[in-house]
Amino acid sequence: MQPTQLSFTTGIGTGNCGTALTTAGTTFVNLTCGGLYTGGGGNSVPLPYAVPDMGQSFTKVTACSDPALTLSGTTPTEAGVGNICTQGAVTKRGTSCTANSDCATPCTVNGDCFSGGSIGTCLGGTCTTAVCSFEKCTNAGCLFGQPLPIPNPASTPTSVCVINVVAQNASGTADCRSGASAISLPLTSQLYLVGDLEPTAPGIQVCPVCTFTCNTGSNASGPCTVDADCGGTAGSCVGPNVCHGGPSYPHVACTPDDSPQTKSFPTTHGCPPALGLSIGSIPIAFALTTGTTSLTAGDYSANAQCTASSQPFNCCTGAGAGSCIGQSNVFCGFCRDANAKGSGAKTGCFEGDPAANCPHNSACLSGGAAPQPYRCCTGAGTGICDISNSGCTALHTPWQCCTAAGAGTCDTNPYAVCSIAGVTSFGCTDGNASSPQTGQGAWPDCEQRDAGAFGPAGGGVKTITETGAPAGDLTNGLGHASTLVSRFCIPPTFNPTVDSAGDLPAPGAVALPGTAQLKP
Repeated sequence: MQPTQLSFTTGIGTGNCGTALTTAGTTFVNLTCGGLYTGGGGNSVPLPYAVPDMGQSFTKVTACSDPALTLSGTTPTEAGVGNICTQGAVTKRGTSCTANSDCATPCTVNGDCFSGGSIGTCLGGTCTTAVCSFEKCTNAGCLFGQPLPIPNPASTPTSVCVINVVAQNASGTADCRSGASAISLPLTSQLYLVGDLEPTAPGIQVCPVCTFTCNTGSNASGPCTVDADCGGTAGSCVGPNVCHGGPSYPHVACTPDDSPQTKSFPTTHGCPPALGLSIGSIPIAFALTTGTTSLTAGDYSANAQCTASSQPFNCCTGAGAGSCIGQSNVFCGFCRDANAKGSGAKTGCFEGDPAANCPHNSACLSGGAAPQPYRCCTGAGTGICDISNSGCTALHTPWQCCTAAGAGTCDTNPYAVCSIAGVTSFGCTDGNASSPQTGQGAWPDCEQRDAGAFGPAGGGVKTITETGAPAGDLTNGLGHASTLVSRFCIPPTFNPTVDSAGDLPAPGAVALPGTAQLKP
């Protein structure tokens, strides 16, 4: 019988699945199975982050020629399980659904609605922010895995909760005899700057957790999984499981979606982070494999861009020579202003950064052949410094994020990777108002925030390698142990607190141990 789906369920890892090597070839750090690593060499957040277990995803078998399988994404209906109301009418919370409308009624007052950890809005008998979360499918809009806590004990307020959403339908291949697979699954990572939601509880509760409740002690009414979380009094940690996300978060019934690996768990999409804590989202080009994936950093030489004295940078002294600022060990380069011309340039900003000290039209003084203070200025108060779809005139003009006149991804994703492992994707010519796409622009340098990977003190890291494990013969229809691995680039979030602590933009790597199974 031809299989119809390939299921993968994440587990808790043991041992190492990879390495980060220095330029000298020595091991900087072993990469643990079940661990997520992010950031450049200056990262200050303790690594790795624990990846939630029990996360199940289904891909669809669209073609089978033994042993080769062709895979695609599944719809919520095809996945068949894991679709529940996570926002909307209080009475529908946690119930099965197939569309947002299934979660929207009934309501008569705002208190009948639940929205992102707070009271929602009831309008005309319908909750306006109803959400049916699709937890196990792999088409665009489906959730991938459980809420992912990124705790930072070195700076608790910079702790982030991540909700991963599939950005494009999954696609890939598998071998039903060896259990090898390779799946492309681009994600949108929704970020919530949370800190510690339950400061009286042990550990850092970055995402809302689904646990028992303390009935006494210094953590009274707070989350617990054992009596020790409440101070140790026998019988002080009592059920049922309810959501805990801070003093004002409703203690509604929930079911944990993962194991309590650390005090930041268990999490569930039934207890979503408060919408008001959102700081936006970033795209992640996620590609999973049971094989080996490796990334070796390149070096960015700004002096190599020099064509003559003071061209295209003032730091140039001649062709290929100068005192310009470069960067070694660049895994994932993004367009940046390290060497641009202009009296206000050399800001260190990455293209698209809304911070006040970065290039903006409002700061423009003049245009012409030598625009001031930035290369993207066209006149007093005018320019192409502020990136938006409305300013697009053609494909990649005047910014890489443009797809056509008045269209693009600039409003949601103004950044793109200009180099991966030293291989250039495109030249950082955006923001050259006098001649778009033909010269050095306002963000001419292709760099990370800092060199290397997985700091602290990771500036010398040169190569990242993760090694997966195929599942073996899957034709018996049983579950088989397997490990999926990925390495990827993380763009800037443009939140200065998060980017500084996590040293973003930078590379990332993860190993997901779990169980693979073919479904009839």
